[in-house]
Amino acid sequence: MKIRTQKINSQQFKESYVWQYEAYPFFTSVYMGSSVRQKNRYFIQWKQFVSYFHDGQMKAYLRKEEILPAGKKIISELISGDDGYLNSLKGVHADILKGIELCESQKDLSIISFEEFWTHVYRALSNATLVLFSFDFALGDYMERLQTKNRTDFLELSTMSVSGEPSFMTKAQIRLAQLMKEYPGNFNIVHKNFIKEFGWIRNSYKGSLNIDRKWLENFSHSISGGDSKNNKSNRLLAKPNLRLATQTAREAYMFRDDKKKLLMLSVIIMHKWLKKIGLEYGYKYNELRWLTVEEIKDLIKGEKSYIKKAKEYDKNKERIVITVSGRYEDVSLAQWDKIEACQPVKTQTEIKGMVASQGIARGKAKIVISIKRDSAKFNKGDILVASMTRPEYLPLMNKASAFVTDEGGVSCHAAIISREMKKPCIIGTKIATKVLCDGDLVEVDADKGIVKILKRAI
Repeated sequence: MKIRTQKINSQQFKESYVWQYEAYPFFTSVYMGSSVRQKNRYFIQWKQFVSYFHDGQMKAYLRKEEILPAGKKIISELISGDDGYLNSLKGVHADILKGIELCESQKDLSIISFEEFWTHVYRALSNATLVLFSFDFALGDYMERLQTKNRTDFLELSTMSVSGEPSFMTKAQIRLAQLMKEYPGNFNIVHKNFIKEFGWIRNSYKGSLNIDRKWLENFSHSISGGDSKNNKSNRLLAKPNLRLATQTAREAYMFRDDKKKLLMLSVIIMHKWLKKIGLEYGYKYNELRWLTVEEIKDLIKGEKSYIKKAKEYDKNKERIVITVSGRYEDVSLAQWDKIEACQPVKTQTEIKGMVASQGIARGKAKIVISIKRDSAKFNKGDILVASMTRPEYLPLMNKASAFVTDEGGVSCHAAIISREMKKPCIIGTKIATKVLCDGDLVEVDADKGIVKILKRAI
């Protein structure tokens, strides 16, 4: 399999979902199966997912027409009482949980082979993408309309859709608080025990990061005193036609959280395997991470063109790709620039989105794309503005008075955490990171789903 360069029609990306986070191609290759067509009618193929990796950061576009129509059909089925999608979601969720069990029992490669690990994790995480996002984004679109047309149903549906189970980051906080109570004045023991259980929570698509004492001390300062009790209401919705959609949204909440957990645990094994390959064949880790797992396998088999390309990617600190049939095909910078030029640039004083957690907050907007780069500018009470949030955002989310994201559905990370923290949150604005600037004074009205720009920083 050789690296190919593909031409694409940039005009097709005018209406797109956008992702921005820290990443390298090696760790995102767990999802490459999402571009392969499957027999399951609920598995929506991601035919054109274009990603620009640049010096540890990634920005990506996916055309809405790739998944939104199918998701709307799923919503219609659920409202009509068809539970086929929910059963399919539960099936993939069970596979995710098996993957977590596999990773937790074998965090090294002493017993399990990488091939055995990769076969399961690649299938589970790719299928998670295939089955989840069509529903997730379509439900967000549905609830955004419902927010305007029938506010009573919107509030009830959004309230009932939340899972009663705490996220793994909240569990980590609770466990850290318990350890600090058990071993007062002995943070070394606290650190050691925490690492055994939650040593993976700093991992990301950028790679494996150790939890050192300083990081854990800072993390301990962000403990909000969360409650591990199940707060899920057993009350049924007044309208029977919304009950199945609510049950599915609840399943999707924990599905997303477990999907993230599997990825972060998998990163440990992937990181160790990549280090091992580098030492065994004399390649540099920093160069290999620009390749996918399958490309590295081909490199090992003798396809030397891959290491030449890897060196080129690492030298330029960039790789632009489109995911096609389970592989990355390169895209030129000129074509990427054309896609960027197609995106709407809006100047306005109000931004609309979907309510994820109610409330009103005022503060200075701070755009956070890179945790490492952007954390220093963030102060207590600021409004966290991001393309989407991820587990490593938690310390900033504890300091923030509200959250605003470009993307995300009702089961996204920002929605889950905002409800746990009881902080205002508006998701799916599509343009917040483009319209807002650091230091803008804004009001987040998460009762109405509106972000008002009160005073520009410049």
